[in-house]
Amino acid sequence: MPPSPSPSHPPFLTTQDSLLHAAVAYASNKRATLDALLVHSTATPILPPELILQVRAHLQHIQSDQIAATSSEALARYEYAAASRYCAECTAYNQHVFGPDVWSWFEAGVTEECACRTVTPSGALPDRPPEPKEFEFEGVRAVRTRRDWLYAHLSLVYLAGKDVSTHVDSVLSSFGCEAVPRKHLPPSSGVYAGVTSMGGSRKEHAASKASLLTPMGSPEEAFGPLLTLNPVAGAAHTVGDGTVQSLMRELCISPHDASSTRNNSDRKMNFPAVYPCAFNDSGPTPIHFKFPISRSACFVAIAVFFAFRLASVLRI
Repeated sequence: MPPSPSPSHPPFLTTQDSLLHAAVAYASNKRATLDALLVHSTATPILPPELILQVRAHLQHIQSDQIAATSSEALARYEYAAASRYCAECTAYNQHVFGPDVWSWFEAGVTEECACRTVTPSGALPDRPPEPKEFEFEGVRAVRTRRDWLYAHLSLVYLAGKDVSTHVDSVLSSFGCEAVPRKHLPPSSGVYAGVTSMGGSRKEHAASKASLLTPMGSPEEAFGPLLTLNPVAGAAHTVGDGTVQSLMRELCISPHDASSTRNNSDRKMNFPAVYPCAFNDSGPTPIHFKFPISRSACFVAIAVFFAFRLASVLRI
C-alpha cells in the first residue's frame, strides 16, 4: 500500500504526459553531456552555482517542451491518418454513435478501416474522400488508446525501443519515489466536444476530422489518470535527498493545478521565474536571487564555460 502524503504537504499531482516527457528529457544526451562537464570541471567552478543550476533547469525545460511538441505533432498526424480511413458517412455515423473522440471508436471495437471501402464498389460513395497516399505513423500501429500510442511513440523515437514505462520507473526509483495513478478516470467518450451531425459536405467532413485531434496536455487526463508522486519509505535512492521535492526540482515538473486547464496553445517553452525551487508547507516557491538571469545570459554563460573547458584541454 503506497504511503499517504505527509499532512504538512499536499499530494503532488501531475499528468502522465508531463511525467513521461520530463523523464525522457532527463535522460537526453545534452543533459548528460552538461552533467559530465560539471562533474569533471576544476575544483574552483568557473561559473557561480546559481548560474549552473539555472542553466540545467532551462535545459531540462527546453528538452521537455521540445519532446512534448514533437509528440503533439506526431499524434496529430496519427489521428488524422486514422480518421482519414473513414468516408464521410462512416465518420458521421461513428461520431453519432460513439462520440466525437476517434479513440472512443477504437475502444468500442470499431475496425481501423472504413467498412464501406470493403463492402461497396470503389467510387460508390460520392462523398468518400480520396485515399490517403502516405501518413507518418511513427512505427506505431494497432494502438487502441492515446496512452498506448504515447508510450509506443516515446519508446521508439527517443529510447531506441526501450520500454518507456521501465525508464520512468528507473528515474523515479533513483529519487526514491513512485507514481500512483489517481483512481477516478472520466470516460474518454465524454472528453471532447466535436461535430456530431449526420452527413455533411466534404469540407464539413474535414472539419469534423480536425475536431478529433488531441491537444497535447489537454484535457488533463487524456493520457490516463493523474499521477500522485509519493516517496517510497525505506527505498534506496541515488539522486537528490530521496524526496518528491527533489524529483520535481530535477525534472522541472510543476505540481498539477486542477483549477486551471491547458490547451494546445500552451505548448510552448514557458520557464519559471527562477530555478531551483524551494518547497515549504504551501508547495514550491521560487528562490529569487539578487540578480535575475535571463535565458540569453544563460546561453552566453554556457558558451563561456565550454570555451574555458576547451582552452584547458588544449593546454594539456
